[in-house]
Amino acid sequence: EPAWDVWASKMRSPTVHTCLAYGQLLEQGQRYNEAAATYQTGVDLGAEGGASAEIQLKLAALLWRRLGKVQQAEDQLLAAISAHPTHVQARLQYSSFLAEAKQNLPAAAAELKRILEDNPADKDVRHEYAFFLKNRMADYDGAEEQFREGLKLYPDCPKLRNNYALFLKNVRKNLPGAVDQFEEAIRRSPTSALPRVNYALLLETHMKDFKKSEEQYRAALLHEPGNVEARTNFAIFLQESIHKYADADHQFQYAMTTQPDAPFVLTSYASFKTLIKSDLKGAEALYQQAVLANPTHALSHHKFALFLRDHRKDYRKMQEYAAKAVQLDPSLAPRWKSEADRQSMWHRAATSWTSCLESGDVAQVLICAAAKMVM
Repeated sequence: EPAWDVWASKMRSPTVHTCLAYGQLLEQGQRYNEAAATYQTGVDLGAEGGASAEIQLKLAALLWRRLGKVQQAEDQLLAAISAHPTHVQARLQYSSFLAEAKQNLPAAAAELKRILEDNPADKDVRHEYAFFLKNRMADYDGAEEQFREGLKLYPDCPKLRNNYALFLKNVRKNLPGAVDQFEEAIRRSPTSALPRVNYALLLETHMKDFKKSEEQYRAALLHEPGNVEARTNFAIFLQESIHKYADADHQFQYAMTTQPDAPFVLTSYASFKTLIKSDLKGAEALYQQAVLANPTHALSHHKFALFLRDHRKDYRKMQEYAAKAVQLDPSLAPRWKSEADRQSMWHRAATSWTSCLESGDVAQVLICAAAKMVM
């Protein structure tokens, strides 16, 4: 728990730096209005010489994503760009704002294109543009062109080559091409875990070459032993593909000591405890830790709700966590509709349809609406 009295003392004579640090603490504690006011103080302090772009971007993101104040967020972003016209991150955040808050994909694409034209050698900008074309515009030819151009400029960039390999695998369905790119990424950057882990996943899921997959996981962790995502994926591989449960347990525990509140680690280990150890009490404790430590992580709530439905038959608590998951990520509503048991969850959810409407609880209404669609 932060020493709030210490911060209160520091804020009697605030600086942009202390406002930024204190605002981040408040934001982590979900004290969003206080965080916004603190960031605004920092912005005002920097007004004479041009406010710090970093604190303006923090304030804009908070206003937009947490407080729903879209116009105020846009004002902050435009002010940051005006004060710092060459600040690439400010312009990238504005393009994201146009796509997500304004739902104006053509304007977002045009902004990204302008940023790239102004920064043609910036591999991160090119990478961002390629992802936007692929994920938001479904312009696969345009995305592939950006990946290829990026690799001409930065042939040794493991992230760029890794993501081009994933593009070939997932979009083009070109497994030989993906294999070539993964192997080239590993040849050029042998100490990078990223391409090794994704290559291991391809070997495991598409080629069933478990021996080679395990070799890639172990090589990735040899070079990056603190890579929690790589270690957790390896633990899942050991559990699901080659059934080395003791080793999987060890890998999960190692990941827990490295990053004890990581939601992917906690929920994956909870699943292991449920399915392999039959330790429902231990699994529930891990799910609870995941949602408490990561209150805005939709998948943690979603997975906990599934656990409560399937293993605890606690439909009241299940509905609470499912509702929170849908509230955080509305795209999860169809997954609940398709996965639900008609005779358990959705029957109970449907009976509360009227009370949900009367209460005005939007997330619960979404859950109940999905229930009625199923029934």
